[in-house]
Amino acid sequence: KDDLSCCIADLGLAVREVRLNSNELRNNNREPTVIDITPNHRVGTIRYMAPEILDRSLNGLSFESYKATDLYALGLVYWEILRRCQTKPEGLQIHFSL
Repeated sequence: KDDLSCCIADLGLAVREVRLNSNELRNNNREPTVIDITPNHRVGTIRYMAPEILDRSLNGLSFESYKATDLYALGLVYWEILRRCQTKPEGLQIHFSL
């Protein structure tokens, strides 16, 4: 924000891990864990995307892969906060507000 306070605004790659119970596994012959995500893995803010998302090498069947990309993005956010980085160049007008 303009006052340099933090604001979380982009949850483009939100993923839900669904664990199936034993009855569902027997009846559907499925894996014990299902990852619920939209088909487009390249949504969100490019600035915070992990390299494996950008080069399309992310293992989309592994929930751990998504957790790793979240840690990558969180690390960048922490780095920007601790370095007090400005995210917009001087003179750039932002035409929206929260």
